Amino acid sequence: MGIFIRSLIICTVLLCACHNEHHPTHKKIRHINIKKTTRLDSCQSSPLCSIMIEVDDMTDTTVSTQKINQTIALEAFGHASYSLAQAADSFCTEYILRYKKELAHLYAADQKRGIHSSWYDFKYRIAVKHQGGINGYHCYRIDKTKYEGGAFEHRQLSCLNFNGLTGKLVKLDDVLRPACHTLLHPLLINELLRQFECNNREALQEKGLLRLTDIYIPANYELGKDYISFIYNAGEIGPHKTGTIILPIPYTRLRTIMKPQK
Repeated sequence: MGIFIRSLIICTVLLCACHNEHHPTHKKIRHINIKKTTRLDSCQSSPLCSIMIEVDDMTDTTVSTQKINQTIALEAFGHASYSLAQAADSFCTEYILRYKKELAHLYAADQKRGIHSSWYDFKYRIAVKHQGGINGYHCYRIDKTKYEGGAFEHRQLSCLNFNGLTGKLVKLDDVLRPACHTLLHPLLINELLRQFECNNREALQEKGLLRLTDIYIPANYELGKDYISFIYNAGEIGPHKTGTIILPIPYTRLRTIMKPQK
């Protein structure tokens, strides 16, 4: 009986280990929020630099998670750090120092000439949001919105997809067969037509879309649980005022070109 019980325990442990190995999505995530503001000079009425950062941070210390965090830190904050909190804090410090160094003398000169411009009020928001993806992948959307003078604020949305077991970035070719490119183009066009309520390419062009380029498969995509979402930032396939365009294509329409999922 003792041998039977010990064998049962060993089998149970092995089964649990295998289960965890193939389900990398079971990771704890903490939410980091950082908000910093500083004035351009010591005057209480001087322009402000405001930074807001929101990050979904996986807290385990596995090698795969460290690789993921290092890649995100470099993409989002320009620092290849295993700690997203440290990378975000370093980004804030450097951005504020650069803001004062580059603009303080220009602002002082404008003040002497009696020029009071709101263009000196800088705003920067970075949101790093985690979502689960197909095959247990980890998808991170990095959404940067900044205003640094001028007439418009600028938004840049990017997505990183990771294999949770290895921490490596996942490519589109890891999910779709090589023939996907020619078959994806009509699906992307149809989704674009649907979103902008157009019947043909000419109608799209009248709205400023696809005037300078044909539809293409961007390197910017999210391998979600139910869709592959292809992301085009402002000015890529449409006018800047249109903003970011996201074209989600459900996997149910990609069955013929999908690779077998393990």
